[in-house]
Amino acid sequence: MEQSQASKRILIGEKLTNGHGTNGKLDLGEQAAREVREEFLKMLKKSDYTIEMAYIITGMGGGTGSGASHIVAEILTNYDRDLDIFGLTTTPFVTEETLCQKNATTGIEKLQNIESKFSGIRVHVIPTVDLLPMHNDTTTRDNAFEIANDRLRACMQFVVDVLAGRTTSPARRSMASWPWMSDM
Repeated sequence: MEQSQASKRILIGEKLTNGHGTNGKLDLGEQAAREVREEFLKMLKKSDYTIEMAYIITGMGGGTGSGASHIVAEILTNYDRDLDIFGLTTTPFVTEETLCQKNATTGIEKLQNIESKFSGIRVHVIPTVDLLPMHNDTTTRDNAFEIANDRLRACMQFVVDVLAGRTTSPARRSMASWPWMSDM
C-alpha cells in the first residue's frame, strides 16, 4: 500500500487490526472490509470521474485478502449493479502451510459466488506457480515473491491495456496469450 501511486487509498482493518493484517483469520478480514464500507462508498460517490470499472486485486491465503475481497465485491455491486468488476487473485505457493491453502480456497469460492450472482464481475485466479519462471534450488522465498509480484504487475498492466484498447492484436487479446501463460 505504501508503494501505491493511487491518489485515494483506504487501509482495510486500520481500526480492527491497527493495519497489521488478520493473522490468517478470515472473519477478521470480512469485518475489516465492513469497517470501511461507508468510507469506501463515500469515496466512490465523491469521485471526479464516472466509475465504469473496478479492480479487486488480491493474493489469497491470508485472512485479509481471502476474507475481504468478496465483501469489497458486494460493496461495489450494491453501489452500482452495472459496474464492471475485474477480480484478479493468486493462490498461495504450494509450499505454504495448509491454512493458507484452505483460506485461499474459501476466499476464492466466496468471490466466485459473487461472480455467479452478477454479470458484471469476472474473477480470474492465477496459480502463483504460473507466475514464476523456471527456478532452481537457489531461488529464495523472497526472490520468488518478488518475481511473482513483477509478473502480476505485468499481468495487470496487460489487462488495463486490453480494456483501454491499447492492445489490438486478436491473438494478444486471448487468454492463452496473457503474460502469466508464457515465460516473459
